[in-house]
Amino acid sequence: MNTNESDAPNVSLPDIAIKPDAVASPVRLAVINIDHEIADEGWGQEPHLFTLVKTTSILPQLSLGLDTESRESLSAALEQSPDHLTPVLQDQLPPLEIADVISQILFNEEVEGVALSMERVVVPKQEMEQLPQDSEQAREFLQTHPSRRDMRIVVGVTRDGHNWCTVRYKDSDEADQVAQGPDLVPELISALASTLVSQEEFEKGE
Repeated sequence: MNTNESDAPNVSLPDIAIKPDAVASPVRLAVINIDHEIADEGWGQEPHLFTLVKTTSILPQLSLGLDTESRESLSAALEQSPDHLTPVLQDQLPPLEIADVISQILFNEEVEGVALSMERVVVPKQEMEQLPQDSEQAREFLQTHPSRRDMRIVVGVTRDGHNWCTVRYKDSDEADQVAQGPDLVPELISALASTLVSQEEFEKGE
């Protein structure tokens, strides 16, 4: 995908104490699930877009393709969180900037939420002052910079206004090193939330 690596989201990583009521948050569980599954596939991946649908609404279809152990795990998840969300991977995204892709997408009320995973190259904030204006030169600058870091962001938002984010770095690619919390990528959260519209707005936008 021709995404511009210089256009990395502004990620804020405060020292967040996760509130007890957020632990079983449906969007948190969905985002962590996506992060784990993407991590199993390794680095160098294109962005992935997911819809988040209520698991109870697609339970019959899900159960058909699961073995006994997986069905039991799903039942346990629903017992823990009756509003459990299942991520559904969407078609491959077009070769555009992520911001442009998101601005063209609308989801109706059948979709409870939306999530996006994306990789970016970042350098220390003070080094960004040297970033060339030309997009190709900027890409080369980031790719060859000695202090570059590869990161993967997963952001999920729901219609009720909740969100959750994970940030994983390639050089510390361990589950216990993944930063997580709400509101870590405000601009991306806002963009994704704008795709969740009413049925009336959806029909107008078709």
